[in-house]
Order: sequence, then structure tokens, then C-alpha cells
Amino acid sequence: MLTAIGSMAGNSEPNYQGHTLTEWVDQIDPEIPYVAGSEPPAYNAIRQIGTNAIPTVLKWLATGSVDRARKASFILSEQLSPAVPELTRLALRLKEYKRFDDCVEALGCIGPKAVPGFKILLTKGRPEVQFAAIEYLPMLHTNACELMPCVVKCIVGKDEEVGNKAADILGRLDVPDSAVTPMLTNALAKADAPGRLRIYRAVFWRSRFLYPPNQCANAISLLKSALADSNRDVRSFATNALQDLQPANR
Repeated sequence: MLTAIGSMAGNSEPNYQGHTLTEWVDQIDPEIPYVAGSEPPAYNAIRQIGTNAIPTVLKWLATGSVDRARKASFILSEQLSPAVPELTRLALRLKEYKRFDDCVEALGCIGPKAVPGFKILLTKGRPEVQFAAIEYLPMLHTNACELMPCVVKCIVGKDEEVGNKAADILGRLDVPDSAVTPMLTNALAKADAPGRLRIYRAVFWRSRFLYPPNQCANAISLLKSALADSNRDVRSFATNALQDLQPANR
């Protein structure tokens, strides 16, 4: 049976069937869509190299060869899970947006096993790193539930761009309301006016775009309470949101 040779001595790369990881990755054209199960041979070769590819992928990310790293990360996905701690450190350390953003995307490709890395980025990352982490949360699907406390803190935080991004993503993130609404409701008590507005926006967007009208009762109730908010912008948003969710003939 042919197996990947994972020796990383010196500057060597792991190889499969006589070709290095770089050679296999360079055969992938990200502009060409492939049907699952009918991918070109390079996909199988990279998956056969598997975890032996991790040092090279990390090196690519650290030195700026991000196009190769992105292609390899997409194909390897969960096979990269041993790299979660180092990908997290790189995302925190790298300063250029494109480079740390690709580290976060690689974490998203890994899936559920990357949740601890996302938690660190959302709680300890500088604002631009938090922004990137929030942007890739949809890649985790329902596994993002564990990160909801971090996301809500971002929504009511002081950084406006991070807060707006968190509200936007939460508004369309496929996590159950039972994991979201109680946290948002509790956060209202201590949130300032911009934070409260972002909370109500997230509630509205979730109801408007994720659920049919007959499942909006909780959101309508919460938005009605916002009609008495001390801030005019919050009251105005709630009024418009209710008109959208609760037409006059209902």
C-alpha cells in the first residue's frame, strides 16, 4: 500500500507517490468547483499526507504563502486538528490582516475541534482578530453554541465594528434560540444604548431570516419591550422591526 512519507528533516516536505505537498497543492485550482467524490487526484494525495502536512501548512501561514495554506487547509479540514493551538497562536501574533485571517479560516476548516481556539481568539484577541473569528463562526454551524457567551460579550462590547459584526453573524447563525435568546435578554440589563441596539438587531435578523412568521413570538415580545427604551434609536428600530414582523392585519 502506498503511504505518505512524513519526514520533515531539514527543509524537506512530506510527499506522496514521489511528489511533495507543494507540488500536489499547486495542482489545485480554487476557481474550479469539484463534486464531492469526484475530486482530482491531488485531493486524495493531500489527504493521504494528512497530519504530516501540518508543519508545512503552518510554515506557509507564518511566512506568507497563504494561498497554498488555504487550499491545503480546505482539503485537510479535521486532519489539521492537532494544529489548533499553533494556529491560534499565529492568529494572535501575526499583524497583517490577510495572514491572521487565513489562520482563523484554517481553524474554521477544522470544525468542532477548533472551538477552543475560537474561544481564545474571541476573548483574548485584539479587535481585528475578534472580527475575523466572528466572521468564520458560520463554518462551525451548531457547534458554535459553546461560543455564544463570547459572541454576546462582543455584541455589547465597546468596539463598534466588532459589535456590529457579532450582531450580523448571530442574526444568521444556525444555533438554536434556546442557546441565544436568554443570553441576549440577560445582557440587556447592563448594555449601553449601542449594545442594546445591536442586541435587538440580532434578535430581529434571526426572526426575519431564519424562522417563519409563526415562530417569531419571542422576538416580538422582546422587541415590544424595547418600545419603552430610554434611547430614541433603540425605540425607532424596535418600531420598524415590529412593523416588519407583525403586520397591522395580524
